[in-house]
Amino acid sequence: MKIFSGRSPRPPLSRQRAWVCLLLNALVCPGLGSLMARRFSGLPQLVLAWGGGIWMMVVIGQYTLATFRFAGRLPEWRPYVASGLGGMAFFLAGWVWSIGTGLLVLWRTPASNPPPPTPAVPPEMESPENPT
Repeated sequence: MKIFSGRSPRPPLSRQRAWVCLLLNALVCPGLGSLMARRFSGLPQLVLAWGGGIWMMVVIGQYTLATFRFAGRLPEWRPYVASGLGGMAFFLAGWVWSIGTGLLVLWRTPASNPPPPTPAVPPEMESPENPT
C-alpha cells in the first residue's frame, strides 16, 4: 500500500516559454527568467544583480550627500567611481550569467513539443442484431 504518491513529472518547457525566460533575463530582471524556467541558478543571479544595483545606488547617494556637505564644491570622485564599478561588476556578472542560462534553456528546448498522449479509450461494442 502506497501512502504517498511520487511527484508527477512537470511537462517540458515550450519553445515560447523558453523565449519568454530569455527575454525576462535579458531585459527585465536577471535571474527571474531562470527561476521561471525552474533553474535554481536564478536565485544567485537575482542576488548578484540586485546587490550590484543597490550597491551602485548607495554609492550615488553617498556622492550626492558629500556634494551637499561641501556646499557645492565637488568632493574627490575617484573613491566613489571605484566603489561604483564594484557594484557594476556584480550587476554585470549576474546579468551575463542569466543571459547564458536563458540561452542554454532555449537551446535545450525542442523546436516543437509533441502533443500530449491521448487517453486510451476502449473500443465500442456493437450491439448484436436481433435475428427475428
